[in-house]
Amino acid sequence: MSKNSKPTNSKSLVSKAYENQIIVKNADGEYAPVGYTKREIKPADKAELVSVARAMNDDFAPRVRKLFNAEAEAAEKAIRTGLYVGYRCPEFTWDCIRVNKHHKCFCGHLLDDHEKFDGKKFMLPCHQCKCKGYAFIPSRPEDVGEFWFARRRDFDVTKYRVKCRCKHPHDSHDAIMMNCKEKACGCRMFNSNFLCAACDQHWEKHETFFETQKERKENKLPYGESYRPFNEMQELKQVLYDDEDNLMPIDAPDRSIGKKLNFKNSDTSLKGEQE
Repeated sequence: MSKNSKPTNSKSLVSKAYENQIIVKNADGEYAPVGYTKREIKPADKAELVSVARAMNDDFAPRVRKLFNAEAEAAEKAIRTGLYVGYRCPEFTWDCIRVNKHHKCFCGHLLDDHEKFDGKKFMLPCHQCKCKGYAFIPSRPEDVGEFWFARRRDFDVTKYRVKCRCKHPHDSHDAIMMNCKEKACGCRMFNSNFLCAACDQHWEKHETFFETQKERKENKLPYGESYRPFNEMQELKQVLYDDEDNLMPIDAPDRSIGKKLNFKNSDTSLKGEQE
């Protein structure tokens, strides 16, 4: 820097083109140069979000189906039989998970391994162990917001187990007393170290509800058509139920909206994960 030169600062770096601009106050009480306009940025509508997601992910539709096929099956069975099995916090008016026969119990066995819900008996003991009543437990990382697990090259969903704060999995705990059975572990009660992906609450704040359609109607809970996944988001619901993009397996049932769905011959991805 020469002796005669002056030090520069942020003001001297501003282009002279802006020095003579007239600043005025607009209708919103904000100051801006004459001629400047602004456009309000608004969050995208739900439908727009789905369109953007589909455009950015070639496998968007099959991924949605993989995640929610089990719940879709649970919804169809509930609508058909009038018997609903849901996992939620007691104060909620919606279910975090629509429970399918292939969903796991805290004891480690499937709902299908327990007594059948007939609308009268609500404590469903397990046929495989001493468990006295089915209690849903998340069995996929997506159920607890741990999506990154599935991206690991060596990840095996059949070996995935949610854990207690004692760092041992749920099936290392007693099915009745819920204390940890691992040696040298003083854990006396299962306390989840994970949160529900649907509500951000711990597992112990949830309950598994066995209800009839009449009970759900009386308690102002979704039933019938409104019980289907994404009922409030029709475009996303269409992705789950419609096979227009030919991404479903050849032997999959017709899932077009407006047609009766039949899941009798369909094995969900969840069932495959458990085997």
